[in-house]
Amino acid sequence: MRPFDAHTRPSRLDRRRFCLSLAATALMTPALTHPALAEAMENAALAPEIRAIKERGQLIVGMTRFDSPPFYYRSSAATGDQSPSLNGWDVEFARSLARLLDVELVLNREAAAFNDVVELASMGAVDVAISKLSITARRALTVQFTTPSINLRHALLVNRAALAQRHGEGDVKAMLNRDFDGRLGVIANSSYAETAKHIFTRATLREFANWDEVVEAVNRGAVDLAYRDELEVKKLMRLRPDLHLNLGSTLITDIRDSIAFAVPGRSAQLLSVLNIMLAQRQQFDANQLLDQYSDIFAAT
Repeated sequence: MRPFDAHTRPSRLDRRRFCLSLAATALMTPALTHPALAEAMENAALAPEIRAIKERGQLIVGMTRFDSPPFYYRSSAATGDQSPSLNGWDVEFARSLARLLDVELVLNREAAAFNDVVELASMGAVDVAISKLSITARRALTVQFTTPSINLRHALLVNRAALAQRHGEGDVKAMLNRDFDGRLGVIANSSYAETAKHIFTRATLREFANWDEVVEAVNRGAVDLAYRDELEVKKLMRLRPDLHLNLGSTLITDIRDSIAFAVPGRSAQLLSVLNIMLAQRQQFDANQLLDQYSDIFAAT
């Protein structure tokens, strides 16, 4: 469009273009200066799942209703309110994600079991499940998993006397193989209940409501073995020296339990953000986690 001056008479087309330009500028100016409109324009460019979190003003994270230290646990200064009174490795990560998105962190802890947390994520009832979840093929049918936040070996708690009584004297470790046909205790609705059916195909599987019940069962000889990850078994043997009289422990070195976060199947952008954050996070193994949170275990 030609500039107007005293010596140039603008054509009708030029005058029309000039008016349209002024109108467009007037329409655009509020969006550039009004914070709410500017934020709305910024959110419109986000992926749907992240835009929904931003517009809601809340990041909803799924965790089991029971604690699982050092990943998430109620601190001694608990006030009865779930979110502020929780701490732990996973809780710290969830808070970092909420800060990145500039929203409030809300913890959904209605799940009674680990599989229930996965179901909440699959239904979209939570934005992300951060709940010491093991990656399994069955779970991956309904959710997307991040890269592992930690890799743990599988482990067994062994009632030495019960095992010897049922299977005779001999090398206990030699009895603990894939042909084991004794009684095996696991937490119901957990990845270990699922895995045990494929690994210990000859064992008699007994499922219990929680880990405390599994430990009690193996300690009194109701089952020969208890099956879980090395972190929980090592933690238990550190905290409960009284168990050493009856129980021993052993690692299964050829199987890994990959712990990760889960998001709904369509949350590809959020999955990417989580993976980037995990890549920048300090990686621990089971022993390092136990040492890092030793004060928490001592107070338990």
